[in-house]
Amino acid sequence: MMEFNTNIHFLKEDFVNLHKNNFKDAKDIFRVFSMLGKLVFKTMPDLKSQVKHSEKLMGELLATLIGIPCNHNEEQNEEQNKDQYNEQNKNLNKNQKMDLIDIDTYEYVSILEKDYFANKEYIKSVFSAFPKVDTKKMIAFMINYSTLVAYLNFLCCYKDIKDKRILHQLYLALLEAVDPSRKTSNYFKYFPDGLYNLQNTEKDYVKYLVDSCRNQIKKIPSYGKVKEFIKKYVFMKKDYLIYKQLHNHDDTQFLNWSENYNYKKYYPELFPWEFQAAAYSDLVLYALLAAAFDPYLEMETIINIDKAYFPWINGLQVLLKNYVNLYQNIYTDGQNIYTDEYNFSNCYDNLRQCEERLVFFYNQSLKVCSELKLNNNYMHRAIIKLTLAFYLSDPRAHIGLKKVASRNILASAGTFNLRFWKTIMSIIMPLILATKYQY
Repeated sequence: MMEFNTNIHFLKEDFVNLHKNNFKDAKDIFRVFSMLGKLVFKTMPDLKSQVKHSEKLMGELLATLIGIPCNHNEEQNEEQNKDQYNEQNKNLNKNQKMDLIDIDTYEYVSILEKDYFANKEYIKSVFSAFPKVDTKKMIAFMINYSTLVAYLNFLCCYKDIKDKRILHQLYLALLEAVDPSRKTSNYFKYFPDGLYNLQNTEKDYVKYLVDSCRNQIKKIPSYGKVKEFIKKYVFMKKDYLIYKQLHNHDDTQFLNWSENYNYKKYYPELFPWEFQAAAYSDLVLYALLAAAFDPYLEMETIINIDKAYFPWINGLQVLLKNYVNLYQNIYTDGQNIYTDEYNFSNCYDNLRQCEERLVFFYNQSLKVCSELKLNNNYMHRAIIKLTLAFYLSDPRAHIGLKKVASRNILASAGTFNLRFWKTIMSIIMPLILATKYQY
């Protein structure tokens, strides 16, 4: 298991840069550290607790779905766990191995653990540290929504569903989870009786997650103001997930999805897979949700968040996640089983182009964020820098040729910022992550 080690040392010129570039923003720096403190000592414990609870429910459900006994006894012998999950993975074909990890090399990481910790989706939890945000409500919605997405994906993949009508009805759950004013549907309406052998537990579980999401957002003061914006991005993600399931990562069809949104008209600078990456990220959803906790939220703020996060900050997050997993030896047909998704970084001509585009997204994110003069702008700038720091502090980003590419990408943030943020990561990462997540 690779250990987390940044090997960062401050130089004299770094402190000169600190004086020139950061003391003048001392107030913002203090706020960022306050946000990080809340993240480490309040948000992450809540996140881990709720992930553990949801993972137990999901594990029991998946065990029922695939017909394999599931034991969540934490005192169970580790070797027995390994044998159980290796045996489970033998029963899945390569398109169904959503939770496969080589047990001989890596510790078993469950679906939500992998999503939030191994793949650093905990960056979304930073929004829980924003002013006026109720951490417990935000985390509760986040976990239930992520669990819903993960379960629907697993269900469709495991059952190999290719019927458009079934998929659209099933993924309708995502839209209704963020629209409490809408009457809930029968998501399994078009499942042929007996064909998929679904039990009432599966059906009730989806409804339970939808209702849980709706109950949380009903309590957010200005949710009505951001609802249509959030629905727009949930619809795009829903549409993307259905398209992905139908075309099964066929490159000749898969990249055509972006054309459905005439993306070149609005974002001529983007490659089609970069638009897809932006649509896949949930950062804009949580940025809008965090803003909605302000009872006096103005429409101008909502519009500015919308413009800053999509496609720039959204795209940066998913492209970095894919970059970290690029060239790993656990690949099947272009799909990395750590991320359960097509790796968009493979679409670039070479690693150099991938590096250049990541720098472009990082700089564009900061530029747009600054130009729009967002409320709590320092928080959004911190999200951008933390996203870069979280992903590129991962040892997987410094394997082989990626070592040079990652150094070049980080250098785009400036010498001081590079050393500053990586030093911060070396302090807080052990507090956030268990050893098994630090690949």
